[in-house]
Amino acid sequence: MADPGFRDVSGLWAEARGALPGFPRWTRVERLLSVRENAIFEVRGDPPRRGVLRLHREGYQDERSINSEMLWLRYLSDQGFPVPAPFCTEDENLVLVTATGRHATLLGWVSGYHPGSAGDPAPIGHRYREIGAALARLHNATDGFRPPSGFSRPSWDIDGFLGEEPLWGRFWENSGLTMADTRLMEEVRDVARTDLQRFLQDGADFGLIHADPLPENIFISEAGPVIIDYDDSGYGFRMYDLAVATYRRSDEPGDEGLSECLVAGYREQRVLPDEHWETLPLFHLLRTLACLGWIEPRQDFPGSRERLRRYLEIARVASRRYLETRRSS
Repeated sequence: MADPGFRDVSGLWAEARGALPGFPRWTRVERLLSVRENAIFEVRGDPPRRGVLRLHREGYQDERSINSEMLWLRYLSDQGFPVPAPFCTEDENLVLVTATGRHATLLGWVSGYHPGSAGDPAPIGHRYREIGAALARLHNATDGFRPPSGFSRPSWDIDGFLGEEPLWGRFWENSGLTMADTRLMEEVRDVARTDLQRFLQDGADFGLIHADPLPENIFISEAGPVIIDYDDSGYGFRMYDLAVATYRRSDEPGDEGLSECLVAGYREQRVLPDEHWETLPLFHLLRTLACLGWIEPRQDFPGSRERLRRYLEIARVASRRYLETRRSS
């Protein structure tokens, strides 16, 4: 995922300033918010408004996929579902190609705070119930979406997780794995594939998903949770969204009930059979393995070595636990 242009912050500023005039009545690049898969800038416009300009990392999503993400966001916004609404270019396109050939998009600003942060006055269990309900409403709204010709998003299907070329990389070939680790990854890959195939045959709920609803991708606004950052969205198992939402807190002391809060909120808005909810450990495992593949080509990210060490240990523990549970069931 190395993109030489993403190492040059001054160059990114120049690209952002050069791209902004392509969007009508947006006038000023205010500040750089983050540089990861995209370089994210806060921008201002006339009449007074705030937005987010994204410069997309080369080699991650192509123009058709980025445009498809924006089409989905526009549909959700038109349906009244709270999302960062996309803005068009002067030529009525949703994606702008900059002078350097990079893709740029512009989205509306979302105000609020992250669930469970210092500024959140509500109990975390209450927040997770709200998040569960928001994910259900996202899935409900998306069921009515009829993708236009040329619509293309990644597939978080069986091959997307466990095939020869997973979306986030061949986790079983991570450079930090020992020989024993590699054998463990190959075994759990085979078992997880069998379980995922069985779930799909048994009627898994499958469609467009966010695929990354972590707390940092959710803002609590005055009207409730707003899910942002659809960069990884695609076709996949709806259970994966629920698993990712609880993934980082699933083993934290005192947080054992958050998954139950999440599913309670989800079931207020959408049917979720018990046998589907029982696959949560499988989808937690799939997220763990995907992260192990994701980190390998991103050694240019700050803190990547520490993150790799942490992901390796989490993958070992999660894989052993999953296999032991399967053997005893």
